[in-house]
Amino acid sequence: MRLLLMGLMVCFMASTSAYSQTRDLDSFNKLRVSGGIKVTLIKSSDSKADIDMERGDYDDLITEVKGDVLTIKFKSKMLNWGNNNGKADIDLYFSTLESIDASAGCTIRGEDRIVTDEMDIDVSSGSTVSVEVETNDLTVDISSGASCTLSGSTDDQEVDVSSGATYRGREMASKYTNVDVSSGATATVWATERLVADASSGATVRYKGNPKKKELDSGKWSGGSIKKLGGE
Repeated sequence: MRLLLMGLMVCFMASTSAYSQTRDLDSFNKLRVSGGIKVTLIKSSDSKADIDMERGDYDDLITEVKGDVLTIKFKSKMLNWGNNNGKADIDLYFSTLESIDASAGCTIRGEDRIVTDEMDIDVSSGSTVSVEVETNDLTVDISSGASCTLSGSTDDQEVDVSSGATYRGREMASKYTNVDVSSGATATVWATERLVADASSGATVRYKGNPKKKELDSGKWSGGSIKKLGGE
């Protein structure tokens, strides 16, 4: 019985190790992720990816650095109309990061604050991004049912949200905010100096703070809404 249990334990350990992999990466400062991949961002002096494959083959997972851009995705499957149903959980170690592009249902979250001069975040097609950022210039584009949650601080932020997407920026302090929301999307922002907001086609903007200058356009004929958060 003891030998049987030991044998099962060895098999379990072998199976577990077979489904974990570490890949060393060239340095990068831009990230593109797509498909059934969950990425946790961890600040480090090294650039590497610790991968747990939940479904699929490691050979089908691409982690490729070209120039300063790291792309993480699954290879397309010709017999599955170009799709791949692989699923992976990745701890991604990075030194600097100034761009995040998330698409096709992936998830990206930050474990550590990202400090950078400029940050560009693009989230689409049901993907989710949640990070803390300290930057001077922030650009956010969210579409097609995706969601983005940010905290931290910036001097300027440009936000574009459309097609049922959601931006949660209540904890993202900014001096100057320009937000454009349309087609049933929702955005929550925090501005202290100036707020320019445009909401149309059933979209909603909620803002925090007492900006000295405000330019608000709620699309009188298209059902948009712009309101200050209660209790502020």
